[in-house]
Amino acid sequence: MKWVTYMQEWAKAEQVVTRDDLWKIVLGAAFFGSGGGGSIDGGKRLIEDILQQGKPISIISPSQVKPQQMGAGTAMLGSPSALKKATDLGSTKLALDELEKALQVSFSFVMPMEVGPVNSLVPIGVAVRKNIPVADVDGAGRAVPELENTTFTAANIPVSPTALVNAPSAVNPQIKTILEIDTSSIKGSSAANNMETLARSIVQASNFGEMGGLATYPLNGSQLSGATIANTLTLAHYVGGIISEAVESHRDPLPRVLDFLRSIGMPSYTFGTGRVIEVKKPSGQGGFDVGYVKVQNQAGDVLVINYQNESLFAYVNTPSNIWAMAPDLICYMTPTGPLTNVEIEEGLVVTVVGLPANYKMRQTVIVDSFLGVLKALCGYDGPYIPIEKLHATGVEETVESTQ
Repeated sequence: MKWVTYMQEWAKAEQVVTRDDLWKIVLGAAFFGSGGGGSIDGGKRLIEDILQQGKPISIISPSQVKPQQMGAGTAMLGSPSALKKATDLGSTKLALDELEKALQVSFSFVMPMEVGPVNSLVPIGVAVRKNIPVADVDGAGRAVPELENTTFTAANIPVSPTALVNAPSAVNPQIKTILEIDTSSIKGSSAANNMETLARSIVQASNFGEMGGLATYPLNGSQLSGATIANTLTLAHYVGGIISEAVESHRDPLPRVLDFLRSIGMPSYTFGTGRVIEVKKPSGQGGFDVGYVKVQNQAGDVLVINYQNESLFAYVNTPSNIWAMAPDLICYMTPTGPLTNVEIEEGLVVTVVGLPANYKMRQTVIVDSFLGVLKALCGYDGPYIPIEKLHATGVEETVESTQ
């Protein structure tokens, strides 16, 4: 089915989602997540949690949300290595309940805050528990390390209050908290940065359990289009289907994925197939997985990818030879499917793919927020250079299938 027809079918009515659909979303979201957004194994476990609820799963087009209807974003907050342990989404549903109480509203829909194998499924698990639909949008078109890196912040959607709830265990009691900051003097990305710092400090507390369910960025239907990127669940599902079909037929999924992206006008750039020669294990700084990955191609060149949960900055051989930088996407693909920075290991053969970010992610306020992250992560103190400009001397790269 062609993409336009596929989009039209998904826009007609609420989509009732199956196990196969959820797995396709995990695969596609793992590719577009740029190394972050949770692990693929974490996504698998959440599929089981969602299906155990025994309720219909509805995903709706943003055009189906009425202007006066209220909704909010949900996610699991914590490093991807911590999110590997996530087994149910009850805490995130409770976070949405707490946000409703704080605002004295009733939410009619929920939405992803980013794209990733865990965080694309989180709102689906919340939605089935609350019997409301999931809006087919998100705030980044990829996974991002911090709240200020989202289109919600660029659209001035309030980040305060934010609800945060942990998953109780034998050693950790249930903790529910509403986080508020004074927005009379700080707004936009500064407010989001303050909220991010506050929320992560709580998640790291010894009795909180290293991760928590998050609900924030409440908005109404009239704000939805301007504050989000549309159809990202549909895109993940479609690309996940391409990957799944190729893997099941023992074919390389990457050429088929890139052919599709080219057909919808998205250029792609590949470092070529190479072997992972070094992985710096996550240091767990400030509630993040921080490290780097080195991939050597057949020509002997080494691509170094710096990550803070997500892959954010890549260069070839020396830092001055920049290959890609956030907000543009740096993605991994293998003959058996995508990888995140949780799964990447020395010795694996991978192809690194660079994709341009959605135009909404290239707004100055978002670009500046990423530049701040890059300076702290790897010392980069220059301007944002779009991936198209970095590769302007050559022709858009393609991958030929050998299968």
